[in-house]
Amino acid sequence: MRPTAATRTPDFTGLVLDGRYKLTRMLGSGAYGVVYEAIDKKSRVNRHSPSVAVKLISKTTPTHNGFSHTPLEISLHARASKFPNVVTLRRTLDDGEHSILIMDLCPGGSLGDHLVDRGAITDEQMLRTMFLDIVDAVVNLHQDGIYHRDIKPGNVLLGEDGRQVFLADFGMASRIESYNERCGTRAYMPPELLHSKYNQRPSAAHSDVWALGIVLLNMIIGIAPWSRASSSTRKYAEFVHNPRYLIERYQISPGLNKIIRRMLRANPRIRMRLADVRRAIAELDSFFCNEADGGNDDLTQDMPEDGRAAACPRDDGPPDDALTGHKPTQGAHAGPSPYTNHGPSKRGETIAEMMRSTLLAEIDILRASRTKPPMLEQRAQDCSAGLSLGLSPYMSAGGRNEGLGVGGVCSRASSGQTSRSSAVVATPEDSEAVVGKREIGQRMRSIVTRVKMKFRNN
Repeated sequence: MRPTAATRTPDFTGLVLDGRYKLTRMLGSGAYGVVYEAIDKKSRVNRHSPSVAVKLISKTTPTHNGFSHTPLEISLHARASKFPNVVTLRRTLDDGEHSILIMDLCPGGSLGDHLVDRGAITDEQMLRTMFLDIVDAVVNLHQDGIYHRDIKPGNVLLGEDGRQVFLADFGMASRIESYNERCGTRAYMPPELLHSKYNQRPSAAHSDVWALGIVLLNMIIGIAPWSRASSSTRKYAEFVHNPRYLIERYQISPGLNKIIRRMLRANPRIRMRLADVRRAIAELDSFFCNEADGGNDDLTQDMPEDGRAAACPRDDGPPDDALTGHKPTQGAHAGPSPYTNHGPSKRGETIAEMMRSTLLAEIDILRASRTKPPMLEQRAQDCSAGLSLGLSPYMSAGGRNEGLGVGGVCSRASSGQTSRSSAVVATPEDSEAVVGKREIGQRMRSIVTRVKMKFRNN
């Protein structure tokens, strides 16, 4: 666990900043910043609330890889402040030693502290409203080209009534969708960020969707479901191998189980989209199991969606918490459901279940193939045109090997060359087309493995 900024800096309680903001008490701290509650002495003149939140970020504290993210944090937070359900950044100060952010105060504290103190949220209407507000905030950010990259209960603040939610802490936010380095809080990071070899081009947009799925589970059960999405973590491994894990352990409804499993697909390319998440949660009948459900949901709705999940490599990621230092919430969780369905006992039912699982996997493969960008479609057309002329995809028309095109696209010679020198070149081993084929092969091998295991267990 990284030391927080509060352990490295003195307590500034009682200090007056800019002759206006008197720090009254410390609210919390992360790896690089300390947040105080303060009284704004000029609040009557400006008609603001007399209380504000003040974040102090030391300029002398060693930053990640020697790079200060503070200017970008201020810029993106200021831009995001126009959206509802985002904490408003009022102004910034600089005293030479600290960058100072003056923000609206959220009296209800953080959602993380709320879950620690009061446990899981059992009011379904409250749960639905709060989560949809968080989703709306993230949707607005993504549409504006901002990716939060550290969504967790500790970075969701509550209004005075404990129902209004506001997304905070843009210390890891970025305008670039692709990660150039891993960052975030490990319990809320997807598999592709926990191991560099799992996905070479992780997407911040897909990562935010995964984090929202973990936040939703946290709100429902009172704790983070696992410490990291790695096969070395028992709870995550059980989630991957047992489609009914969440129903049996936490008594969530089959409908919610389906939504969460789609949000937590190990393959980010087929992870649920935010618009679909919002619509599904808004239309969901119930978050929790009831006696009428009996736990007998349609297994085709929540089968493991990606065979690679079971083979997720052990992670070698960053420390448990990054900038904010918020600990995963701890608290009691529900035991096994009294309505647990222990699975089919007859061989015929087992075969039918495996067929449904195979069908679902094939549907997901087809859906993933449809996500290919237009560039890949054009590449396929170009390659087909070359093959129709009798050319090898690895050889030029002149019979010699050609260099690879930029980005793996089948390239042709410049307009100054003759048509004989034009060529269709090889697709690189790490191109999206090849990677996609590998994924399909891995998924189909997973299907075969599941079929063998079913017969072995019966």
